[in-house]
Amino acid sequence: MNALKLAPASELGDLAARIRTGVPVPIGPVTLVPLYSEGDGLQADLLEESIARGHTTVTEVGEQGSVNLLSVHHQGPQVLLLLDGEEVVGAKQNRVFNASFLVPPGATVEIPVSCVEHGRWHYKSAAFGSSGRTLTSRARSSKLLRTSDSVTTAGRYDSNQHAVWSDVEGYLDRTEIRSATSAFSDAAERRVAVIENQIPEPSPGQTGVAVVHGEKLISIDILGSPDLFRRSWKKIARGILAEVYDKSAPPTDAVTTVRTAISQLASIPVARNTPPGCGETLHGKASLAVGAIVRDGKVYHVLVGAGS
Repeated sequence: MNALKLAPASELGDLAARIRTGVPVPIGPVTLVPLYSEGDGLQADLLEESIARGHTTVTEVGEQGSVNLLSVHHQGPQVLLLLDGEEVVGAKQNRVFNASFLVPPGATVEIPVSCVEHGRWHYKSAAFGSSGRTLTSRARSSKLLRTSDSVTTAGRYDSNQHAVWSDVEGYLDRTEIRSATSAFSDAAERRVAVIENQIPEPSPGQTGVAVVHGEKLISIDILGSPDLFRRSWKKIARGILAEVYDKSAPPTDAVTTVRTAISQLASIPVARNTPPGCGETLHGKASLAVGAIVRDGKVYHVLVGAGS
């Protein structure tokens, strides 16, 4: 497939203009900066809730399976929002979604994914469950950069599977966890007790969060409404806090770092692509990498990470 046309996205510019920053929250070596906006009040089903209600099933593609695709069948009352880097566990091997996607009610869609459990290819369960977390902030931002490259140059949601496996191995090394199947989940689950006690409650009206380590922006997540953010928050926070960061003092001006990054969203050239499911994806990279899922001009989720 040929490279897609790149141009700044009006949806991201409009969103950036509405964002306000809140009071920074230091947690260990990182600082969380709450984000607020006059959102569009968007609503969607979320994966862990929809699986629990019996509205959504995630399975391998056919009995044999495909490492880089999963089948998502959704019968919920609203469109299903899958978050970039969100992990599902079980079936033949654990995976994460390569971008954020929307699945309409009544649809069965094949979604691009990456394996985060290199040493297993046999069934543990017929269907996947939700782990209730994303990849760590470092691995998630790295994957975003590679997927943005793939979308803008080839129109494909390819995260470079070997690079993902390398990111997982690096995380296992940093956590000093030995995993028989090289599974990201083995290391993340060992940190659950510490992580859960650190997760702050979201503020009323909060629609996003930015993460700063030292003087460097790590990531930004923005959802399409306070309700979507509140319901997504813990799985995003678990990925942020699961990372093993180098020790450093919290920055003295995290808000300026975040405001600078948000102001750049309006000018990043992005590729519009028609994804599986519905809506459009926006991917691009400059000093920042960005991936977003939009529908009818409304942003359901945007992820920002360190760019080139």
